[in-house]
Amino acid sequence: MDRAMEGGVARVRRLRLAGMALIALLVSLNVAVNVGLTYGFDVGLFRAVNSWSTSYLVDDVMIVFTLYGREVIWGGVMIALFFLGGRRGKEAAITMGFVFLILISVVSGWKALEMRPVPTTSSTGFAY
Repeated sequence: MDRAMEGGVARVRRLRLAGMALIALLVSLNVAVNVGLTYGFDVGLFRAVNSWSTSYLVDDVMIVFTLYGREVIWGGVMIALFFLGGRRGKEAAITMGFVFLILISVVSGWKALEMRPVPTTSSTGFAY
């Protein structure tokens, strides 16, 4: 085997090892959440973050980002990449679009299955 091929094989092995380690981490985190090991931490962090007093301006900005962030901001980035990024930009924009469609579906389903406390604003009663 020549040196370039050995380097490619080593790279593939490292990528496989990293992929397996990432999958193992995600599976272990999923098990920890589903068994309830992280619930106390999750609720404590939720209360700590939401008890911090912020201005209404910050709340309103976060509501706008929550409502329109994924579609408008990332949609704009994908459109800019598609038209201004050349061939690689088009490929990146199309890949991002497919990944976002998959992730939006998965996250929406996961949120429906995993009920967690949701913060609300006192002025509107709107849940982020």
